[in-house]
Amino acid sequence: MKKEIRRIALVFAVIFVFMATSFCFVSCGDTGENSTPKSPVLPSLTTTGDTTTSGTTSANTTTTNNVVPGTSGNTTSTTTPVIPSGSFINPLTGLKTTYDASSKRPVAIVVDNINLALTHQTGLNQADILYETLVAPGITRFLMVVSNYTNLADICNVRSARIFHIDIAANHNAILVCHGGSTYEAFATVASMRLGGSWNEELGKNTYGYINTKDEYAFGTQEGGLKYGTIKYYTGAYNSGRVDLKYDTLITSRALLATLSSNTSRFRLSGNSADGLTKQSLKFVAAGTEKVMAGASTATNVILNFTMDNFEGGKNVSYMLKDGKYYRYQNGVAHKDAVTGEQLCFTNLITLFTDVSRVQGTIEDPNVASVKTTGSGSGYYFHNGKCIQINWSKLTGDSALVLTTVTGAELTLATGNTYIAYLDNTNTSSAVIYN
Repeated sequence: MKKEIRRIALVFAVIFVFMATSFCFVSCGDTGENSTPKSPVLPSLTTTGDTTTSGTTSANTTTTNNVVPGTSGNTTSTTTPVIPSGSFINPLTGLKTTYDASSKRPVAIVVDNINLALTHQTGLNQADILYETLVAPGITRFLMVVSNYTNLADICNVRSARIFHIDIAANHNAILVCHGGSTYEAFATVASMRLGGSWNEELGKNTYGYINTKDEYAFGTQEGGLKYGTIKYYTGAYNSGRVDLKYDTLITSRALLATLSSNTSRFRLSGNSADGLTKQSLKFVAAGTEKVMAGASTATNVILNFTMDNFEGGKNVSYMLKDGKYYRYQNGVAHKDAVTGEQLCFTNLITLFTDVSRVQGTIEDPNVASVKTTGSGSGYYFHNGKCIQINWSKLTGDSALVLTTVTGAELTLATGNTYIAYLDNTNTSSAVIYN
């Protein structure tokens, strides 16, 4: 009976979110016929297509049996592709760029997404890849991965990491940036094993294979914070109910670069550096070519339900397609940058089904989420109003994430930024709903 009540409540919640996001979308100027969401359609389990073609294709093209209409099976178009500028390829987006990332590790920054942080949440639109996971019932946290961190606009607010954030950062050999880590899962021990770092007897302090903003001069001290502009919100002025938000640290490029290059930073003292090859955990079509979703289902509206398999409560996020990108809605309204006003949007959406369950935390925060990032599972890939089923695998915590089609072929993504959500696999039909 309890499960039936939860299922009925979920159905009403889904209907409400679709109605709310549809209203927001119409209010933003899209008054066409496509602005009215259809009834939710559950993902098809028989889609297998994953092909690419040179040039461009219509966003409304429907493909069947891996054949693009009008080509008689030939997936090559003579349309001249649009080539982005730059001499290098960004390994996290597949786009051409002027930044050479071939010998530099990206950074992976943990960003707060609790409702109280939304007022000053900024910088997420700079992510090449944005991961989202539950950290507690109804609360998600982001991990934004960026290849070129040399000229980042400010990022707010950085928060503490979980062990699964270490594993996700390892997908790209990224330098994890966080304000400490979870004590209930022996975060420091695992971080030392996978990222490097240990207690330094001579120095009398711990070193870290990641950037712990709590213990770095540019972030964790008043002098360094004032010098590098990282303590703007330490007073907690944006929320009178909390007077100390030191765990909500501001990230600036100057502070990052100073920490990465300083011989006295705990990150550098651990023997780590910004040098190293980026793991190619995501594959992209060639720059200037269009991604074709052969045999795909229609998916212009997407609802994601972040829940834990043994705890009530969750969080709903939705995306709506406009101009070839998926625009994000949270709490029923457009999710916008607090500084620029730009709404978060992505070329690629990926959902990965895995075990998400409650584990015991601290006395102050007893209900926290554990997300399994190793092993294998299923998922969905969304691009330009289309969806196909995919599979994922990750052998160990420090190995790369591998994405394939249901036939076992390597999945290639459209060039551009990517959003990846880890969702509970208890009920996949309600975790992702799209039409």
